[in-house]
Amino acid sequence: MKALLWMILAALAASLLTGCGAFRPATVPIRTVSIESGGTGRCLAILLPGRCAAPEGFARGKFGEAVRARGLDLDLIAVDAHLGYYRTRGVLERIREDVVVPAQTKGYQEIWLVGTSLGGLGSLLYLRDYPEDITGVLAIASYLGEDDLVREIEAAGGPRFWHPPDATSPNDVGGDLWRWLARDEFARIEIPVSV
Repeated sequence: MKALLWMILAALAASLLTGCGAFRPATVPIRTVSIESGGTGRCLAILLPGRCAAPEGFARGKFGEAVRARGLDLDLIAVDAHLGYYRTRGVLERIREDVVVPAQTKGYQEIWLVGTSLGGLGSLLYLRDYPEDITGVLAIASYLGEDDLVREIEAAGGPRFWHPPDATSPNDVGGDLWRWLARDEFARIEIPVSV
């Protein structure tokens, strides 16, 4: 029993140290990490990490080196958009005020949001609320809601045939996103769904 308790405490400590702690505060401004990629200030990719990832993970994943190796004129900035920002519903405001608007002021001609998992959700929510701010979104393995909701949409035959409820609870971010995605112009897009 004592060994089990120590294992649980060690796992909890590791999750807090790696950015997976559920209670990290949402600070203002949001923390960012520039990743050297050799860009010239024309096009910016704003990188949004997954739930248990830190922005430094994009640097460790050699995103900058990959951009340089391909000769892409692309600047990279990773954002510490952790779960605390999503829980307080402040993630979009922080990304806009602390990252996108300053990038527009610097003269970037193209601004892309690139998100993995939870960051993919954030990218899509940003596109929904501020489409005029960005050139596009690359959402990779996006979190799109709880499994029950995804199964419900899949059982209906996809977003085109799903009939969303009129309202969801304020904490149902997935349902809110899917109501937007199920609109006519998005419902025609084939979105692979599997749980």
